[in-house]
Amino acid sequence: MTTASFPPSMACTDPVDLNDIFRLNIIPSGTQKALIQRDVATTSAKISELHSELEGLEDRLRRHQLALSSPVRQIPTEILGEIFVHTLPTYPILDHLGRHQLVDIELVCRAWCDAARSNYRLWSGLYVDDSVGDGGLALKPIMDWFSRSGKMEKSLVFEAVHDDCRTAAVECKNTGLDLAKLLAGGPNFTHFEYHSSGPRCFQNFVDAMHALDPASSGSQAAWDSVKSMVLHFEYRWDVGNTFQFDSMFHRLPSSLTSLKLYLPFDNPDSTFLDIPTRVSKRLTSFNLICQWDEAFILDLLYGGWDNLERLTLYIYDCLPYELDPCKPVVLPKVRSMRLRAFNPSSSDFLQMLTTPRLVKLNIGFEGYHTQFTKDGFAQNILSFLDRSNCKNTLRSLKIRHVDIQVNQLIDLLANLPLLTHLTLAHVTSSEDAAEFFEALRVTRMLNGVKPFLPRLETLELIHFPPNEFPGLFDYIKSRRPYDMKNGQAVYSLPQDSLRRLVVRYSTEDDDDLEKHQCGSVLEGSRMVEELRTWCSIFVDVAPFKKKYGE
Repeated sequence: MTTASFPPSMACTDPVDLNDIFRLNIIPSGTQKALIQRDVATTSAKISELHSELEGLEDRLRRHQLALSSPVRQIPTEILGEIFVHTLPTYPILDHLGRHQLVDIELVCRAWCDAARSNYRLWSGLYVDDSVGDGGLALKPIMDWFSRSGKMEKSLVFEAVHDDCRTAAVECKNTGLDLAKLLAGGPNFTHFEYHSSGPRCFQNFVDAMHALDPASSGSQAAWDSVKSMVLHFEYRWDVGNTFQFDSMFHRLPSSLTSLKLYLPFDNPDSTFLDIPTRVSKRLTSFNLICQWDEAFILDLLYGGWDNLERLTLYIYDCLPYELDPCKPVVLPKVRSMRLRAFNPSSSDFLQMLTTPRLVKLNIGFEGYHTQFTKDGFAQNILSFLDRSNCKNTLRSLKIRHVDIQVNQLIDLLANLPLLTHLTLAHVTSSEDAAEFFEALRVTRMLNGVKPFLPRLETLELIHFPPNEFPGLFDYIKSRRPYDMKNGQAVYSLPQDSLRRLVVRYSTEDDDDLEKHQCGSVLEGSRMVEELRTWCSIFVDVAPFKKKYGE
């Protein structure tokens, strides 16, 4: 018989007696009990110690394995920098919050810091808010920030909307001197935005910049590198109504090709806005957001816009005006025109425009949806297209927020056979949508020869009633009819041009339970799968969200 073995620290003083206890079913004596209890405590302590050592070894093993195989550690610096780009909420223009988040990313580890510093795009856009100051800027931190952007195109957004500047009786507190120094002698900016209470603030900035010593300001190199500019005047238009040769618009950068102008919504009785020809003739993109009358807008657009390619007008509450059709505005190179927040009573405004190279037309009546009752909607658009002689160039039509009769919409689309992209957003009718698509299906053949919208490639329907999808389904199938034989589609016509269908079905503010239920089952329905499988169409169906396409 062998004696039980114990570690040296656990050796028993009476191994024979203990072996008898372990081997035989006898009751240990008091001395033996004490000895066994001592050994139990010693063994438990040793087990606990070994457990701790084992956990430490396992943790060390995991750390070593992660150091060798962690996918995060293996992400290249360039890709890590791109991840940071998509992580920052205000990218590409970093405000106070975005800047702090970027600095926090740098503090994680050396690798993350190197990745952030190596992605120059992270440092190429800056938002500076001086709405509570007097125009004084800490130039060195701004210069240091942009110095990390390398040769990337740089953007600066400056906001100084002071409540004190709302009234003409108060002198503008923003002298603009420090900003002038930055724009004259700082880094070269491609994009510049200026938000202020009124144009006086911007005029002060322009005056300050041109008063700088050319030797110390770099001859306004940064200012003359600006290609895209946004001027947002919040409260007042206070530059008077007379021509000024040295006005702020006469001093815009010579490199400027894109201008977006937000005018105050106060519609002054007497207004003068002078954008000189030397500026307008270089612009390829112009956005105007205001609520001033049509005459002002037309006067602004007369002549000097020979190279304009993209025109956007947000004309909130624009008042109708007696227009002179003998003085049309000719925009010879405009390819994309967006008319948004348009007053229905001003739809004749289109008759004053001539765009012979128009490719994209986007017209919306946001805020007037229920008020639009004109029967001549389609005729106005067609008349505009005929007069501009651009039916053969128009490829994309987007109509938003309008109530229109089905026959008008059919007449409009029937006269645009070269359309490749059609968007109907918040378009309603006194008739059901099913009647519209049934009319499309029936009139698919024009004059018995030409198919209806034969080149249509993309169809977008925004805020579409989901219970009307069957009518849409039947229309799309009618573009290329087929029969099923032995589980395969047999087509009677060549491949259709339609390749993409986007539907955002209505759910919000809709109390019709049936429509809600139709929408929820639509995304995975047989109709959708059939369009994807047998019609070879990319179908994107989802509930409408207010930010979509707005």
